[in-house]
Amino acid sequence: MIWYYSKLAFRNVLKNRGYALVNITGFALGLSAFLLIILFVIDERSYDKFNIHHKRIFRVDTELKYGGAITSFAIAAPPLADAMRNDFPEVEDAVRIERVENIQLKKGIETIQEDRVFYADQSLFDVFSYKVLDGNTKKALADPGSIVIMKSVAMKYFGSTNATGNTLTIMNDNSIHTITAVLDDMPSQSHFHAEIILPLSARENSRITAFNQFTFNTYVLLKDMRDAEVLNSKLKQFLKKHLAENMNVEAFEEGGNYIRLTLTPLDNIHLHSNKQRELEANADISYVYIFTSIALSILALACINFVNLFTARSAERAKEVGVRKVLGSFRESIIIQFMLEAFVMILIAITLAVIVAIACIPIFNTLAGKNFELRFTTFLTLFPTIAIVTLVVSVVAGSYPAIFLSSFTPAKVLKGELSSGFRSNKLRNILVVIQFSIATILVVGAFVVYHQLNFIHSKNIGFNRDQVLIINNVSSMDDPVLLKKQVEDISGVINASLSGYLPTLAARWATNVSSEAHHGLLSEFWSIDADYIKR
Repeated sequence: MIWYYSKLAFRNVLKNRGYALVNITGFALGLSAFLLIILFVIDERSYDKFNIHHKRIFRVDTELKYGGAITSFAIAAPPLADAMRNDFPEVEDAVRIERVENIQLKKGIETIQEDRVFYADQSLFDVFSYKVLDGNTKKALADPGSIVIMKSVAMKYFGSTNATGNTLTIMNDNSIHTITAVLDDMPSQSHFHAEIILPLSARENSRITAFNQFTFNTYVLLKDMRDAEVLNSKLKQFLKKHLAENMNVEAFEEGGNYIRLTLTPLDNIHLHSNKQRELEANADISYVYIFTSIALSILALACINFVNLFTARSAERAKEVGVRKVLGSFRESIIIQFMLEAFVMILIAITLAVIVAIACIPIFNTLAGKNFELRFTTFLTLFPTIAIVTLVVSVVAGSYPAIFLSSFTPAKVLKGELSSGFRSNKLRNILVVIQFSIATILVVGAFVVYHQLNFIHSKNIGFNRDQVLIINNVSSMDDPVLLKKQVEDISGVINASLSGYLPTLAARWATNVSSEAHHGLLSEFWSIDADYIKR
């Protein structure tokens, strides 16, 4: 019986191909937009979950109140990792990470600037999960003269991932490092992306013992994720005890100041953390909520549009239903037929939507700054949502007109007394109002976003960005002042300046400014020359 109604449904769709094309295309385009936006949302919410122990990894952050200002840092004191490992039975392991800039490597006679260079403890590979392509990570960072590189770096310098045993020269200090392991490139869904990892033991600041200096991003691996709450409650007394070794904590707090430690789950860093000294810029959970709302609104529009068109077309089939009832068709069979017709059209629309979404992924990647790839697991993730949409829309679009039409006597249907009333039924009116309301909200939201972006681009920030060129890493040159003089001699150059910081730089270094002990403020100090503030 189902097979019979399925064939009948296909025949009706082909018979009314013009109407079916409009309805299917509209639903498919809406669904494809929904799929692309949901892919973005899934990607944003999947950061750092490639780590096997991601639920047990927490970053230890520092909150400082000084001089009336409260600053949250994504870094902590150098001795914190060892102290937590020794003092807390809840901590299985800990690792410190530091990102550095202006690292230059030698490749033949060429010097290459590397931007993603990190220093880390050997325990990095016990806390985080990375795929090893060559070598061994068990003692990869134990020797100060070792170095771990990623696949992309190995291919750039050696043309192969089998690079273990080769050496790389860091031009900054002419140090030679032996490659101990080659790792696969870090997944894009990681809150930091290292390409070169050097041993932190080679850094002098790794041996600082003071707890009132904040230097490294510190991560702890707990034995049980449920221990986080217990550990959090112990951090206040733990820090106070260790701070007392280097400072007068009571006097510091009497001035209204404090230093606190907090735990941030690894899974929350990308969307919920925007602190000073993040390893990389993170996203914001509010954008996920906004895009999810937009995706659901587009899906609702597509579903409502499909139901409206389907029910409007069904009104013209009143006589068909009347004839079928006269010939002995049961009400249940009529309902099944309408639902199957809706189901067939939705299946065709879903297939078309997936094809459109796949075709648009390269364009969407460019717009969103992502690198999406549709995998089988992605479809498995989206399958429940698509299945629910298919079921709900099929039932609503198919059952309502079928129940409405089949409830009248054949005589009224054949006389045409039903058709005009059905075209103006309350359900469709309500759906149209909802559809236009959602569309209006989306249009207004689009205008607001457009004007905000236009404001950002046209806002006067005090200097003309279009006429300012930046030459990075000049400090690594033998004579930066000579370069400045040569630049000033170029025709068309109005002014040149040397500076240690940029106004738009994300990373900031704050220094204590005080007239008396434990009273003062944190202020940024920039090294600039006399030409920096000239216009």
